[in-house]
Amino acid sequence: MTERQSETTQAWNTRALLDQAPVGVVRGTVGGELLYANAAIARLLEFDSPAAMLRENAIFRYKYAADRAALIDELCQTGTVQNRELTLLTHTGAERIVITNAVMEGEFLSAMLMDITDRKASELALRRFADRLQVLADASRAFAEMGAEYPTVLDRVAQTTATGLDAECMIYLISEDGVWLQLAAVYDLDPSKAALTRMVVSADPLHVDEPSFATRIFQTSQPIFFPVVDLEQMHAVSKPTYRASLDLLEICSIIGVPMCAQGRTIGVLVLFRHDLTQPPFDQDDFILAQDLADRATLAISNASLFRQAQRELAERQQAEQALAAERALLARRVDDRTADLSLANAELSRAVRIKDEFLATMSHELRTPLSVILGCSEAIQEEIYGPITQPQAEALRGITESGMHLLTLINDILDFARIESGQLDLEYAPLDIGLLCHTSLRMVTQLALMKRISINLSFDGIVESIQGDERRLKQILVNLLANAVKFTPEGGKVGLEVCGDIAQQKVTFRVWDTGIGIAADDLPKLFQPFVQIDSSLSRQYTGTGLGLSLVLRLAKAHGGGVSVESAPGQGSCFSVTLPWEPAPPSANLAAASRAVDAPMSVIGQAEPAEETPFVAVVQGRRSRILLAEDNLASSTMLYEYLQAKGYTVTVARNGGEALARAQEESPDIILMDIQMPDIDGLEAIRLLRATPGLGTISIIAVTALVMPGDRERCLAAGADNYLAKPVDLHTLVAMIESYRRVYA
Repeated sequence: MTERQSETTQAWNTRALLDQAPVGVVRGTVGGELLYANAAIARLLEFDSPAAMLRENAIFRYKYAADRAALIDELCQTGTVQNRELTLLTHTGAERIVITNAVMEGEFLSAMLMDITDRKASELALRRFADRLQVLADASRAFAEMGAEYPTVLDRVAQTTATGLDAECMIYLISEDGVWLQLAAVYDLDPSKAALTRMVVSADPLHVDEPSFATRIFQTSQPIFFPVVDLEQMHAVSKPTYRASLDLLEICSIIGVPMCAQGRTIGVLVLFRHDLTQPPFDQDDFILAQDLADRATLAISNASLFRQAQRELAERQQAEQALAAERALLARRVDDRTADLSLANAELSRAVRIKDEFLATMSHELRTPLSVILGCSEAIQEEIYGPITQPQAEALRGITESGMHLLTLINDILDFARIESGQLDLEYAPLDIGLLCHTSLRMVTQLALMKRISINLSFDGIVESIQGDERRLKQILVNLLANAVKFTPEGGKVGLEVCGDIAQQKVTFRVWDTGIGIAADDLPKLFQPFVQIDSSLSRQYTGTGLGLSLVLRLAKAHGGGVSVESAPGQGSCFSVTLPWEPAPPSANLAAASRAVDAPMSVIGQAEPAEETPFVAVVQGRRSRILLAEDNLASSTMLYEYLQAKGYTVTVARNGGEALARAQEESPDIILMDIQMPDIDGLEAIRLLRATPGLGTISIIAVTALVMPGDRERCLAAGADNYLAKPVDLHTLVAMIESYRRVYA
């Protein structure tokens, strides 16, 4: 191969490599003749092929003529150009940004060009995104640092928003009656332009129903964006009387965004550019405007709330002046409420706590005298104070029944309050259905016997047990059964049925009666708290109207529900449906085989049997009891009853005295009230448990504290057991006997 052939081959190999190169390569003369172009440069400049470029002698077209002159000048002076950024126009007129490296060899020029258009676009997008974040950060900081004066906030919001988008900003706000849009603030870096805008658009407020740019945004709660505005567009969305004046503003690009707070539109934020040297708004500007509008709305809403608070404060101060006798009290309330505007959640918690304390206090104050009434009645009936006549015994039974009725009302109100405040905690456990039903029936037996009402109990044999809170399920059944007995005339019937649904995994308790029934119009009132069907002054039946309300809420707390069927004179049927997990199929079959066939009558029409009075049997020496109770009537009643039962009783009036008496006398059992002066019962129990020689004494907390957690607090302090007032004296003696220490 000759030297010339070798050079030719090398040249062809070089050209082949250049044709495959990812960057554009060209070669030409200083005079402008194109000698070579590779495939990459042809693609870059949007030619079909390098040959097409050569045919058209397509030397670069520069977007900026000065770029070509600077490039040639540098080549002529240094012979090379490195990493020069240029903007070229393609064959179709599109812009491409390239990095150029070129060399000059005599009259010949060679250049390599790398397309960085996409990279520059990405860099620009990132830079604009960063700028947008910075604007939002600056705006958020500016809004957060604003004072609370409403006009100042509006001006600062307009200024911050206008500066962030390099535009003029207008803020429209809706009037309090929701009818008028009023221009509230205008800002432009050029004060003369802001003044012109105020003159053009702020003469009269806009009615929300009249056609205009701002009202259209307000009515639809949707933004409007015109990147490039012409007069016809502006006239189409402007108030007719404004059109001639708006031409003076020379608006070339406009964005309108609704200002929404708490689900309602409170105003409109408008941004526009009227300087033709500025670029029009783009999509990024539109998104930024919406973000700024959200932050501006929050700042304005906060300022509005503060202004409203100030107005309310002023009104309250005027009321305070009118009520001179309560001036100091009202001033404190106003100050407290004003200071707590930002602490609404804390105030709610405080209100709940105060309500709980009130309920606890009222429960204690009601239970303490009620305990004395019931205790004295019980003691007199046991003839602790001597023999009584039959009329006296009947009167005492009336006192006891009324006291127990009052106790039921207190318990119902407390239970309802717990449920309404979300403080009801259910203690789930497996429950025997038969035992649950029989126990519930026993609670209404006496009333049924007095009215000669028979009660029937029937099971389908499928349901034997259920998961639930025994006390609350019993409360549901007793309430329904008691209502059934109460509203059933003498000689009527009441029934309790239990049915299981294996497929639905539910169990239904039905309580029916042959009573007075309920009209269809009255059914919706049944489960409303404190509402009774007959609420007239002459109503026949007593009660608070909480029973059925509690039934519904307790059933829902167990995941169930309540339904009722009734008609006047036809009786009623209440159905409580609860979730139920059936036993295995074999167990269900076995249970079904034991099912009772027609219903079992558990209460007939016989006269009630004579009650056998409870007699405490005290063996050995007289047990020593220390009674810590500050209520004189309660301590007197318990002292006399326990003395009559054979115990030696010492009384302490507070926790400190109880400690001293316990150290002096070393009692066998201490009955400890909890709410006492000086040292309360809980602290006294803790001190007793920590005192050598006294730590093993049996302590029974006897208290009117019956709110959730009170029993647990007493046991945690060291009490052996807990009795809630009013105390059943038979139960008290039985518990004392179970803890009594017998000495030889």
